[in-house]
Amino acid sequence: MSTRQINAEGLKLIKFFEKLYLNAYQDVVGVWTIGWGCTEGIRSGMTITETQAEEMLRKELSKFEAAVTNTVQVELNDNQFAALVAFSYNVGVGALKESTLLKLLNEGKYQEAADQLLRWDKAGAKAYLGLSRRRRAERSLFLSKPWEWAKDWNPGQTSESSRLLQLAQSGELVKGDDVRQLQQALIAAGFTLQADGVFGKGTAEAVKKFQEQQGLPADGIANAKTLATLGINSKAS
Repeated sequence: MSTRQINAEGLKLIKFFEKLYLNAYQDVVGVWTIGWGCTEGIRSGMTITETQAEEMLRKELSKFEAAVTNTVQVELNDNQFAALVAFSYNVGVGALKESTLLKLLNEGKYQEAADQLLRWDKAGAKAYLGLSRRRRAERSLFLSKPWEWAKDWNPGQTSESSRLLQLAQSGELVKGDDVRQLQQALIAAGFTLQADGVFGKGTAEAVKKFQEQQGLPADGIANAKTLATLGINSKAS
């Protein structure tokens, strides 16, 4: 019997948050990655086509579809199934199997299980806005509600989240979680730098090179267009 598959909305969600990379890159923990977050058998210098990326994603997803099918003991509608596949694709099958989310779900507590998704917004014990957005999107999909609003979700728009990121000409360098998020996106795009949350010369140079690659004005300033091209939603103008 064929394994149940993720639906179109779940696939759309994964592709939005993973982004497509046709050249292999090392993620923030040094794992070689390509396509929409595929890691199996990936090596330095590897390149693929978008068609190959689709095939790799489909093959990769089959493992998570099977895991959700085999571990969940209650009925799931298509959106609930898709949300759990998307979640496990990001955090791993092992995390799903050991989660309170799965325990509550198998007890038939669907709403409580959905709310558990919001707890998985950390990497290395630190919460990240990108993960918070992804978890909110997955929760909305699980509850069969529109999820795309979560792409721009921000917990209380602060001056830090709306400022222009650039190399300071004098005085103290620009610092913050928004800078760290920018650096992590640049690392994911193949650049070598530290995600230390400080906008120094190395970050400015990486931004400029990325802008050159993408045909954007290459000024080293991470404006809204540059952030959007990196997959970072910003209210900056």
